[in-house]
Amino acid sequence: MLYIVWSVIYLPVDIGELGEMTIPQILRLFLWEGNNHALWYLCGTVIGFIITCVLLKFLKPKQVFIIALLFLVIGTVKSTYSTAVSQLFGISLPDYLGSRNGLFYGFPYISLGMLIAKSDKKGIFTKRKSLFVGFITSIILLAVEGCLFVIHFKTTSTILWLSVLPCTYYFFVILLNTHIQLGKSFSLTIRKMSTLMYVSHSLFITVFRVFSSHLVLFILVVFATAIFSLVVIKLSEIKQISFLRFLY
Repeated sequence: MLYIVWSVIYLPVDIGELGEMTIPQILRLFLWEGNNHALWYLCGTVIGFIITCVLLKFLKPKQVFIIALLFLVIGTVKSTYSTAVSQLFGISLPDYLGSRNGLFYGFPYISLGMLIAKSDKKGIFTKRKSLFVGFITSIILLAVEGCLFVIHFKTTSTILWLSVLPCTYYFFVILLNTHIQLGKSFSLTIRKMSTLMYVSHSLFITVFRVFSSHLVLFILVVFATAIFSLVVIKLSEIKQISFLRFLY
C-alpha cells in the first residue's frame, strides 16, 4: 500500500519520462526496479520478502541465507566490481536485471534479518566485545573496498558492497543487545517520521535541487522532510483527514 500510494504521488514528477517509455518498460520500472526514486527500497523489500518466504518452505534458514549471499556476490560483481573485472580480465559484464532491486539487494538483507531473528532465539548474541570487534573490522573492510574500487578502479556503480552486509549485521545485533529506554509514544512518532522522511525526500530534492552545494541541499532536505513528517503525523490524528496515515 505504501509503495502504491507514493508511486501515485510521484507521478507528476515521472509523467514526462513515463510518456517516452513502452508498456513493458513501465511494468519493469514499477514492478521490478521500484520506480526511479527511493521507492525502489519498498518494492525491493516486498520482492526480497517473497523470495525468502518461498525458499523457507523448502530449505533451512542457513541454506536460504547462503543462496542469498550468492546473489549478493553476483550483484556486486556485475555492478560495483564490473569496472575492475573489465580492467583486470578484459571481460565486460552487463548489469542484467539491475542491482538495486529485490533479488540482488533486498533478498540478501531480508534473509539476513530472517537469520538474525532465528538465531537470536538461541541466545548466541552475548559476547558484546566480539560484536564491536566485528563491527569495527567490517567498517575497515568497507573503507578498503571503497578506496580500491572507487579511487583505483574508478567504478561508476556504488550500489552494492560486500562488506556492508557484515557491517549491517554487527551494527544491528549491537543495537539488539543495547537497552534503550524510550517512551512508546515517542518511539512510534520516530518510526513514522523515519518512514515519511525516507519516502518523501526525493520530492524535496527535486524542489531544492537549484542549490548547487550538496551540503546545503542535504541540510535543506533533512529539515524539510522532518517538518513535513511531523505535520503529516499530527494532521493524521484529526478524524476528518485520518487518511493521511496511509502516507506512512
